[in-house]
Amino acid sequence: MRATLILPSINRSVFEYDGRPKKDTICYMTRPHKYPETAQLLRNQYGSQVLEIVDFSEAEVAEALKDSKVFVWRGHDKEGSPRPPKEALVAGCIVVGLESDLKQEYHINFGIGCSDVDELIQMAGEALKMTIPGAEERSVVRDSKEEKRDFLSLFKQLGTEVLTP
Repeated sequence: MRATLILPSINRSVFEYDGRPKKDTICYMTRPHKYPETAQLLRNQYGSQVLEIVDFSEAEVAEALKDSKVFVWRGHDKEGSPRPPKEALVAGCIVVGLESDLKQEYHINFGIGCSDVDELIQMAGEALKMTIPGAEERSVVRDSKEEKRDFLSLFKQLGTEVLTP
């Protein structure tokens, strides 16, 4: 059976890094089902340098990521192709996560892959001393306009009528 792969994307215009000075901040998206103990470990180690992203709007998430230097990612098995590490990279953050979470099949094979949580906590601090990703590194994340064009092209090939506003 033929299949078409359309790579996932984000709205880059919201998250695109604008060159502002980065703060020595480590962002983590705390969720009850996404390893909240990691947030506690980060707070224990780095204190006020940790910014927990909880109940933020998309615009607030974008601003927090553009201001921060590091984003720690703990994936979730039901996430599919997760947006947060892509958003963080586009916003100019160094992404730190477990090797098991930063995988090609999730389209997030970038950043610093760690073998365990202890290494992840340590590398979050070390990443504060590193150079942020440049434009070429950030360009690996697709824009949602490209994804939309791919879907429209596929629908056209399939002869499916598409209603657009």
